[in-house]
Amino acid sequence: VKAVPFLRQLSADCKLLLITRLRPLQLAAGQVLFRRGSFGREMYFVQSGEVEVLGRGGHLLCTLQSGSYFGEYAILSEHPARRTASIRATVSGPVELLALTKQAFDNVLREYPNLRHTVIKAAKNQWQAAMRAMDDLAPVNDADSSIQNIRKTGNPLPMSSTA
Repeated sequence: VKAVPFLRQLSADCKLLLITRLRPLQLAAGQVLFRRGSFGREMYFVQSGEVEVLGRGGHLLCTLQSGSYFGEYAILSEHPARRTASIRATVSGPVELLALTKQAFDNVLREYPNLRHTVIKAAKNQWQAAMRAMDDLAPVNDADSSIQNIRKTGNPLPMSSTA
Protein backbone atom coordinates (compact mmCIF):
# COMPACT_ATOMS: atom_id res chain seq x y z
CA VAL A 1 0.00 0.00 0.00
CA LYS A 2 2.98 2.29 0.58
CA ALA A 3 3.62 2.27 -3.18
CA VAL A 4 0.12 3.58 -4.08
CA PRO A 5 0.65 7.21 -5.15
CA PHE A 6 -2.63 8.70 -3.93
CA LEU A 7 -2.23 7.14 -0.47
CA ARG A 8 1.06 9.00 0.03
CA GLN A 9 -0.93 12.27 0.11
CA LEU A 10 -2.95 11.21 3.16
CA SER A 11 -2.19 12.20 6.74
CA ALA A 12 -0.56 9.51 8.86
CA ASP A 13 -3.73 9.13 10.95
CA CYS A 14 -5.99 8.78 7.92
CA LYS A 15 -3.62 6.30 6.31
CA LEU A 16 -3.44 4.22 9.50
CA LEU A 17 -7.23 4.13 9.85
CA LEU A 18 -7.60 3.13 6.19
CA ILE A 19 -4.98 0.39 6.49
CA THR A 20 -6.72 -1.11 9.51
CA ARG A 21 -9.85 -1.48 7.35
CA LEU A 22 -8.11 -3.49 4.63
CA ARG A 23 -8.83 -7.22 4.36
CA PRO A 24 -6.11 -9.56 3.01
CA LEU A 25 -7.03 -11.86 0.15
CA GLN A 26 -4.96 -14.38 -1.77
CA LEU A 27 -5.57 -15.62 -5.29
CA ALA A 28 -4.06 -18.82 -6.65
CA ALA A 29 -2.24 -18.69 -9.98
CA GLY A 30 -4.83 -18.24 -12.74
CA GLN A 31 -7.73 -17.68 -10.33
CA VAL A 32 -10.40 -15.17 -11.40
CA LEU A 33 -11.27 -12.53 -8.79
CA PHE A 34 -14.29 -11.19 -10.66
CA ARG A 35 -15.74 -11.15 -14.16
CA ARG A 36 -16.65 -8.26 -16.39
CA GLY A 37 -20.29 -7.33 -15.84
CA SER A 38 -20.50 -8.62 -12.25
CA PHE A 39 -21.41 -6.20 -9.48
CA GLY A 40 -18.76 -4.96 -7.09
CA ARG A 41 -18.53 -3.16 -3.76
CA GLU A 42 -14.76 -3.48 -3.16
CA MET A 43 -11.55 -1.83 -4.24
CA TYR A 44 -8.32 -3.82 -4.33
CA PHE A 45 -4.62 -3.06 -3.83
CA VAL A 46 -1.99 -5.44 -5.26
CA GLN A 47 0.46 -6.34 -2.48
CA SER A 48 2.48 -8.95 -4.38
CA GLY A 49 2.22 -10.90 -7.59
CA GLU A 50 0.44 -9.77 -10.73
CA VAL A 51 -3.15 -9.65 -11.97
CA GLU A 52 -4.37 -9.45 -15.54
CA VAL A 53 -7.07 -7.01 -16.56
CA LEU A 54 -9.21 -8.70 -19.22
CA GLY A 55 -11.64 -6.98 -21.56
CA ARG A 56 -14.28 -8.31 -23.90
CA GLY A 57 -13.73 -11.90 -24.89
CA GLY A 58 -10.92 -12.31 -22.38
CA HIS A 59 -8.64 -9.94 -24.32
CA LEU A 60 -5.64 -8.97 -22.14
CA LEU A 61 -5.73 -5.21 -21.58
CA CYS A 62 -2.85 -4.88 -19.12
CA THR A 63 -1.09 -6.47 -16.17
CA LEU A 64 -1.06 -4.81 -12.75
CA GLN A 65 1.77 -5.34 -10.25
CA SER A 66 2.52 -4.53 -6.63
CA GLY A 67 1.55 -0.95 -5.83
CA SER A 68 -1.32 -0.98 -8.33
CA TYR A 69 -4.98 -0.69 -7.43
CA PHE A 70 -8.28 -1.32 -9.17
CA GLY A 71 -12.01 -1.27 -8.51
CA GLU A 72 -12.10 2.23 -7.04
CA TYR A 73 -15.35 3.07 -8.78
CA ALA A 74 -17.09 0.36 -6.71
CA ILE A 75 -16.40 2.18 -3.43
CA LEU A 76 -17.21 5.62 -4.83
CA SER A 77 -20.54 4.69 -6.37
CA GLU A 78 -23.69 4.96 -4.29
CA HIS A 79 -25.00 1.71 -5.79
CA PRO A 80 -23.20 -1.55 -6.64
CA ALA A 81 -21.18 -0.90 -9.78
CA ARG A 82 -20.80 -3.29 -12.71
CA ARG A 83 -17.21 -4.28 -13.31
CA THR A 84 -15.93 -3.06 -16.67
CA ALA A 85 -13.20 -5.71 -16.90
CA SER A 86 -12.36 -9.13 -15.49
CA ILE A 87 -9.45 -9.57 -13.07
CA ARG A 88 -7.40 -12.77 -12.97
CA ALA A 89 -4.18 -13.73 -11.20
CA THR A 90 -1.39 -14.44 -13.65
CA VAL A 91 -0.31 -18.05 -14.07
CA SER A 92 3.16 -17.19 -12.75
CA GLY A 93 2.12 -17.51 -9.13
CA PRO A 94 -0.18 -16.49 -6.30
CA VAL A 95 -1.31 -12.90 -5.77
CA GLU A 96 -1.75 -11.13 -2.46
CA LEU A 97 -4.37 -8.39 -2.46
CA LEU A 98 -5.81 -6.04 0.11
CA ALA A 99 -9.53 -5.39 -0.24
CA LEU A 100 -11.32 -2.24 0.86
CA THR A 101 -15.09 -2.60 1.03
CA LYS A 102 -17.53 0.22 0.36
CA GLN A 103 -18.71 -0.02 3.98
CA ALA A 104 -15.15 0.24 5.37
CA PHE A 105 -14.41 3.17 3.04
CA ASP A 106 -17.58 4.97 4.18
CA ASN A 107 -16.57 4.42 7.83
CA VAL A 108 -13.20 6.07 7.19
CA LEU A 109 -14.94 8.93 5.37
CA ARG A 110 -16.84 9.82 8.54
CA GLU A 111 -13.56 10.91 10.12
CA TYR A 112 -11.76 12.00 6.95
CA PRO A 113 -14.32 13.33 4.43
CA ASN A 114 -11.59 14.76 2.17
CA LEU A 115 -10.44 11.20 1.43
CA ARG A 116 -13.36 10.92 -1.00
CA HIS A 117 -11.95 13.73 -3.15
CA THR A 118 -8.49 12.15 -3.09
CA VAL A 119 -9.89 8.81 -4.32
CA ILE A 120 -12.11 10.54 -6.92
CA LYS A 121 -9.06 12.33 -8.31
CA ALA A 122 -7.07 9.08 -8.40
CA ALA A 123 -10.00 7.27 -10.05
CA LYS A 124 -10.37 10.02 -12.63
CA ASN A 125 -6.67 9.88 -13.49
CA GLN A 126 -6.73 6.08 -13.69
CA TRP A 127 -9.85 6.09 -15.90
CA GLN A 128 -8.46 8.74 -18.23
CA ALA A 129 -5.28 6.70 -18.69
CA ALA A 130 -7.33 3.54 -19.24
CA MET A 131 -9.57 5.20 -21.82
CA ARG A 132 -6.56 6.47 -23.74
CA ALA A 133 -4.64 3.21 -23.60
CA MET A 134 -7.42 0.62 -23.71
CA ASP A 135 -10.35 1.43 -25.92
CA ASP A 136 -11.40 -2.20 -25.40
CA LEU A 137 -12.55 -1.30 -21.87
CA ALA A 138 -16.08 -1.19 -23.23
CA PRO A 139 -19.43 -0.82 -21.47
CA VAL A 140 -21.48 -3.71 -20.17
CA ASN A 141 -25.29 -3.54 -20.12
CA ASP A 142 -26.35 -0.80 -17.68
CA ALA A 143 -22.77 0.44 -17.30
CA ASP A 144 -23.13 2.09 -20.75
CA SER A 145 -24.01 5.52 -19.39
CA SER A 146 -21.21 5.45 -16.81
CA ILE A 147 -18.56 4.57 -19.40
CA GLN A 148 -19.97 7.14 -21.83
CA ASN A 149 -19.78 9.75 -19.06
CA ILE A 150 -16.18 8.81 -18.30
CA ARG A 151 -15.19 9.08 -21.95
CA LYS A 152 -16.88 12.50 -22.32
CA THR A 153 -15.93 14.11 -19.02
CA GLY A 154 -13.09 12.07 -17.61
CA ASN A 155 -15.21 11.68 -14.49
CA PRO A 156 -15.61 8.10 -13.17
CA LEU A 157 -18.74 8.96 -11.21
CA PRO A 158 -22.31 9.72 -12.24
CA MET A 159 -22.96 13.45 -12.15
CA SER A 160 -25.15 13.21 -9.02
CA SER A 161 -22.34 11.59 -7.01
CA THR A 162 -19.78 14.33 -7.48
CA ALA A 163 -21.81 17.24 -6.18
